[in-house]
Amino acid sequence: MDRTDRQIAQFVVMWAPYGWPPADRTLVEFGMSSERLHVRCIEIIGAARRTRELAPDERELVGQLVSIMMRRRIKRIFDRVA
Repeated sequence: MDRTDRQIAQFVVMWAPYGWPPADRTLVEFGMSSERLHVRCIEIIGAARRTRELAPDERELVGQLVSIMMRRRIKRIFDRVA
């Protein structure tokens, strides 16, 4: 996990209690849209699953990111149904 991936994951984890990072903060912090941030998180998770070289704190961070992304996916499904 490189520094940028770690920063992105930490950013998303930090905003998790509030749902998802605001689009304006995402743009300022990383120069990407909220939707691109979503895709980037999926890429980070995929890359983490393919490597065995993650430190314990990185594994924990990726685990938190996985949980957040799962909750986000479930929320999107329920929002479509409602």
